[in-house]
Amino acid sequence: MSNHGNSLASLAENLMMEDDNDWMDPEEDALLLQAVISVEEEIEKLQTKKEGTGLTLTEKESSHQKQFRWKAVYVGNSDLKSADHDLKGKVSSDIQEDLNKQEETSEVDKSGQQICNLSPSTTKCGDQDGNMEEDAIREREQLTIHNETPLQSYRGQYLKVTDLTAQAWCEQQLVYSFSVPKEVLQTPAMERGTDIHLAKELEVHDIETVSVNTKEDSWAIKFLNILTSLTQLLSGAKLIREMPICGEPFEGGVLFVGIIDEIRWTDHEELELVEFKTRVRSKTLPSAAQRTTHRLQVSLYKHMFDAAVKGSLNKELLVKHLALDMNRTLSDSVLLHTRNAGIKTDRLLELVDKTLEQFQFMQKISCLTTEYTSQSDSTPFASETYEFDEEWLQMQVEKSLQFWQGKRNPVGVDIEDAWKCHSCLFEEKCEWKQKMIEECIKKNSIKKIKTC
Repeated sequence: MSNHGNSLASLAENLMMEDDNDWMDPEEDALLLQAVISVEEEIEKLQTKKEGTGLTLTEKESSHQKQFRWKAVYVGNSDLKSADHDLKGKVSSDIQEDLNKQEETSEVDKSGQQICNLSPSTTKCGDQDGNMEEDAIREREQLTIHNETPLQSYRGQYLKVTDLTAQAWCEQQLVYSFSVPKEVLQTPAMERGTDIHLAKELEVHDIETVSVNTKEDSWAIKFLNILTSLTQLLSGAKLIREMPICGEPFEGGVLFVGIIDEIRWTDHEELELVEFKTRVRSKTLPSAAQRTTHRLQVSLYKHMFDAAVKGSLNKELLVKHLALDMNRTLSDSVLLHTRNAGIKTDRLLELVDKTLEQFQFMQKISCLTTEYTSQSDSTPFASETYEFDEEWLQMQVEKSLQFWQGKRNPVGVDIEDAWKCHSCLFEEKCEWKQKMIEECIKKNSIKKIKTC
């Protein structure tokens, strides 16, 4: 007999051994004992069935309920952008290095000689005596046309976390990507990565589409997904996937929004944050440069999650960045899904309040992991864990925000990272690359003069 069964039987026996004032008669006591024994037998059957498959029944599994996530889609002639999270955009930065990757060590000569030979036909030397300060001023003015910063021009009210990781890969490439339709940037490898992400998502929850009419509706769906994710983690679910998160890292004046691939409980009852990445070719880890962007992504997710747990995320912050009307009545289609989820509210205000309250019961993220999956067979083959370094993260965020806030021009890759250019769609038109070529020619010319 199982320990669980013993405890149930003991409970029944204790009930039967009460004093003469016992409110149940002997016949009822016998029925209770019979019911307890039946429950115990059912539990043992379930345990036997689980053991046969190599699994063990746990309290978390026995209390597991079907999870749902909601996807917002704008209807009508709304001029608002699609509220749906773009999985294609999410995975594109995962595999940009994978497409035509070569060994880093063989792609660049530390002297800078090779970058001069990348596209000699496009080389043209400018005025070496030109006023670089005036050029920089003109370039910066172009970034702030109509008094708009790059944030306002390219993104509007907030940044995606993947904007920061793409920026860490190549800031100039990110800027160019805003000039072409998203479809142009898609590849079969990206489509495959999207499919793998979706398959992982559907392993743990179903997706329901919700028609939304306003940005308040859209953000209500985001917070509904956050709230249900937190509730499931607190109610015994072993893991959740695709949880939205937002925040203003290091009070930098910019709101970031992202979607965490997975949060799961470890064997030590700690929260582990996991990001899934796919590999196109061999089952090998990506380059150090690519893994740095992965570390940046999970670190920023942790920072925003922990900030919400500490209470740093609040309604005032959302109103400031998003100009939301917290008291606006949500659309009927949204209210239908919130009520089906057991949430009785008709305004974004109450939904945000409930979500922020739920964060107070959570613990901070303890572990950061990137899990790598092969696109050839969709199986994980490696993982990497990271120590959270808040000082390093703050430095990365502040450096990135200088561009988004219009304080500096976009910067391309360093000469030693020129190998990244080979897989870039914008290699032939890249002004940064042309600038590096001209600087390299100038340096080589000076060296030749000195040796004469």
